[in-house]
Amino acid sequence: MSLAICFMVVNKVKELPALAIRSVLDLTDSPIFVGYFRERDISDLPRDDQITFIKIADLPEEETVGYQNFGTSSFYDLVSRKWDLIIRVLNLGFDFVIYNDIDLVWARDAGMEITNTFASNQNSEILVQSLTESPAKPSLCMGFIALRNSAFTLDFLTECAEANLKSRIRLEMIGDDEIITEIYKNRNFDSRIRELPQITFPVGYFIGLFHGLPPMPGIAQASPYIFHANYVIGETNKRILLRLFLGRERLKKLGFRSNYYLQAVYMLKRIKTFYYRVTH
Repeated sequence: MSLAICFMVVNKVKELPALAIRSVLDLTDSPIFVGYFRERDISDLPRDDQITFIKIADLPEEETVGYQNFGTSSFYDLVSRKWDLIIRVLNLGFDFVIYNDIDLVWARDAGMEITNTFASNQNSEILVQSLTESPAKPSLCMGFIALRNSAFTLDFLTECAEANLKSRIRLEMIGDDEIITEIYKNRNFDSRIRELPQITFPVGYFIGLFHGLPPMPGIAQASPYIFHANYVIGETNKRILLRLFLGRERLKKLGFRSNYYLQAVYMLKRIKTFYYRVTH
């Protein structure tokens, strides 16, 4: 059974896409497809026989070139392009495709786990990261999504893409997470779509489970497949969060050095947080 992993890189982003791609290269032999819009945006990314770059469309050179923060109009415009990239890679004929955000790294071979899950459960068509806090209100996350190449999946993605396009035409500030969650609800929580366990496919909110000593001696730390640096806004904060999760040795293995500027920013944030807690 064949598996492909895809990323989408929009604008010139410091460190995050290179770190995400290298973390995947280090753990799997599966082909990697990187969707992009401008050559300058991928100039610093790894080059490897395992990686294929796909130009999705042209963007004007004068458009904003840096990282787009969550909540901006540009952010919602750009994330809406994911659907086309995923459909394009599925159409290459792979049995399974994983879409991976550029602020999400692998800690173990998530591809093997996904392949085994699809093989052992033929009723599963889509496996997606979970933001759910209440069982009554499921919430899906497009940071990491794995898809079986099937008519069901293509129909679902097409519906998501159309809904996302309509929302942008109406100038609504709605992202891909909200789109996929809404259509999941509209389809009566179809059992062919499964939320991935948060303990092994965690979002940024759970950094405390993997960083530092466990609060209770004798309890082993969780061993996640991935870590998604969401729940923080901004390129710098995401870089800090991923570096905290990976640790110095893993960063070194992936070809990244310590960054004293990021360390100083992190320590300043901790000091400010501590001061606020003791004074309020």
